Amino acid sequence: MKLLIILLSSFVLIACNTAQKPNNNSMSFAERFRDHSAIKSPEEIATHKFGSYENPVRVDMPVGEREYLAKLTCSDGSRIAYRRGGSAGVGPYGNMLDVYNVSCFIDSTLKEFQIYMDMYHPKHEENKAVEGFIFSGK
Repeated sequence: MKLLIILLSSFVLIACNTAQKPNNNSMSFAERFRDHSAIKSPEEIATHKFGSYENPVRVDMPVGEREYLAKLTCSDGSRIAYRRGGSAGVGPYGNMLDVYNVSCFIDSTLKEFQIYMDMYHPKHEENKAVEGFIFSGK
């Protein structure tokens, strides 16, 4: 009987201890890897040019990046061309950024731009154009 009580007590202690630990499965992918020391205030982020490293376009995962770029046109209304340049380090929201190389033909001259994106903003749909572009919203 004593052994049974000891075993049950041990089981209860283990169960209580396990229940108090945070469950990483309930955290979002972004939250698990966010660098909290890099996070800036919204006011500080807003002082920088939209679409820059210091104020990236916020989107929801790679599909959000492509959807945002599909809604941008060059300043003359023509289509943009783009390609992903790669990861660009940790941005002001504490997440890894992607950089896109975007090209436009304006007055028969090829103009190239870089747009930084933070894809770790679930359900966020940006509706603002990066300076020098038009946002069609389609």
